[in-house]
Amino acid sequence: MSRILMNSPWRIALLFIVLFLLAGCNTPDVEVVIDPAYRDATIQIDFVKVARGDMRWDSVDVDAYFTPGSSLREEAARSDRIYSVLYNVPNQYFNGMIPSDASVWSQFGIKGSGEPDFDIMVLVDSPVVPSQANGSIRKRKIPLDRASWDIGMLSRLNPFSESSLKLKLTITPSGIVLDPAPNRRR
Repeated sequence: MSRILMNSPWRIALLFIVLFLLAGCNTPDVEVVIDPAYRDATIQIDFVKVARGDMRWDSVDVDAYFTPGSSLREEAARSDRIYSVLYNVPNQYFNGMIPSDASVWSQFGIKGSGEPDFDIMVLVDSPVVPSQANGSIRKRKIPLDRASWDIGMLSRLNPFSESSLKLKLTITPSGIVLDPAPNRRR
């Protein structure tokens, strides 16, 4: 057996398999979960591609963003940087899963194993408790740089490891929860 692995063609094939598994895809499956407290609410969730240095998104007012005629939202829509998920909207199917091969990721320019130079801002148009009316709990930046996530080499090598390939985004009355959470905040 060791002679077979020592032969040059087998060694090269094994190297390509390992590199393929390590390179993989940058995007996980994203599962959107709505807290039961919002069972009867109508909710819109926008995933917006934002440049890392664009600070406008860190201070965006969520209510102003979702107001018809919002210049920031219209600008993002014109440049094809918004993906919306609708919950509890008449005649609209709620799909709580955005698979890693969904067209939105290529629309946003996430390709192969290269590191993107942007992040995703999640903004949620949902009912709020009056004491939380500032909207900051209804937005969350998802960093796309590898340094923000604990995805070890062994979990990348295991194609059956769902924990490293799925991001669960839960919309709750107290905010947007990411699981797993980024290991550092910017």
